[in-house]
Amino acid sequence: MQRTYLIDKSAMKKLASNKFDSQEVFIAQHNYKGLEIEINTHCNFKCKFCPVSHSPRQINFMSDSIYELAINRAVDYGINEISLNHYSEPTLNFSLSRRITQAAANGLTVTLFSNGSNLSASLVNKITSVSTHLQVVINLPEATPTAHQETTQSKTFSTIISNIKYAQNHLPLKIVVNNKDSQVVKQLSSMFSNVEVQHWETDDRAGEIYLPQLTK
Repeated sequence: MQRTYLIDKSAMKKLASNKFDSQEVFIAQHNYKGLEIEINTHCNFKCKFCPVSHSPRQINFMSDSIYELAINRAVDYGINEISLNHYSEPTLNFSLSRRITQAAANGLTVTLFSNGSNLSASLVNKITSVSTHLQVVINLPEATPTAHQETTQSKTFSTIISNIKYAQNHLPLKIVVNNKDSQVVKQLSSMFSNVEVQHWETDDRAGEIYLPQLTK
């Protein structure tokens, strides 16, 4: 796995003038390709495979100044893509559409990870203008209302389905399935014939871990 390091401008000048030591040579061999930004800390789901189900965090939002700094640093260091995700639900941030538009205006592609519950038609319409700079990834771990509620502790399945049906006609969108049951992928694929549906290769998280890559 390639490691990445952020190099400040003074170090870059040293590299350009050949005035560097071995440590700086090592750092220069690594490049950022993407940057993950968490614009808020909370989520409206408590998925049983996520630490949030056990240790929900206090509600906090990234300030405009910090976000602008992150965007500017991304541009400075040649990063061309940012991801709005981590253990939060970014659509809960009232500034989301403005944040996406700001990133796109700086030439950045935005990957928006969401559970889909708050991806309303109103929000979709606000970000359609920058759709060429956007990829929406919906984490949908179940294909039925009952199973979805059991997994996420949320009664929003019908809303999510409605939101996806609208968004798929306006934004680049795909669905990832964080579930070891391969039948869920088949069920969702039949529900959304024009949307890519794939298993999510889950990394090691606290709580219940789904390992779809082990499913035969």
